[in-house]
Amino acid sequence: RPLVGVLSQPRYWTGAPDAPGGYIAASYVKWLEAAGARAVPILYTDSNETIHGKLSSVNGVLLPGGDSDISPGTSLRAAGESVVRESMAAAAVGETYPVWGTCMGFQLAALAVSGDESIFRTFDGPDMTSKLRLTKAAKSSRMLRSIPPDVLAHVTTNPKSIYENHVHGFDPGDWKRDARLVETFGEPVALDVDRDARPFVALVEGRSGVNVYGSQFHPEKPLGEWNPRLAIPHDEGAVRVAQSLANFFVGEARRS
Repeated sequence: RPLVGVLSQPRYWTGAPDAPGGYIAASYVKWLEAAGARAVPILYTDSNETIHGKLSSVNGVLLPGGDSDISPGTSLRAAGESVVRESMAAAAVGETYPVWGTCMGFQLAALAVSGDESIFRTFDGPDMTSKLRLTKAAKSSRMLRSIPPDVLAHVTTNPKSIYENHVHGFDPGDWKRDARLVETFGEPVALDVDRDARPFVALVEGRSGVNVYGSQFHPEKPLGEWNPRLAIPHDEGAVRVAQSLANFFVGEARRS
């Protein structure tokens, strides 16, 4: 059974002081478990030595979404950078060490690769359903090839197939001009648009053996979170999209 580390983050909401080591939202654990993985907490407050020890004991890592500060110099940013370095070091010697970043976790992974904070833009994307707009890179995507054709058709045509909930992201033009991002990920696999019809990077996967994947949307929410105040889709199509991506990522962890 693959072990997948899940990075914690600070708890900032009103009236709830941060717990020791922060928190991990249950939906991310459920997403991994739905594909047969076991979740292992990696606390953002752990020492570098402890984090490195945990990273060497798991088959991959999930960087969750959230609303925490991921600026340079923060403990969360440093922990995320350690995770990305571990994956890229494995790729450099031909080994598999998959990392999946969701929403803020994707942003954290991308900024760890780029190092350029100026590409971090603001978007009107909180609490909305949408669909994916595939790019030319989708034709060679291992991730998308693993998704059943009818599920892929659903996620690219049904405007309620994925759940977005973010105020930051990456403009496709900025992404293509960033040499480090292009070298690591190439062209994004898919884009999406916010409420103002502004495009943003929605889905990426590493190239040349790099096993780092990122989604600006939340594949874990349709499977593992019920909140009547949010627009999270729970229809069969949305659930199958979420399950397909979980199966792919955990499948990569099984190869680690």
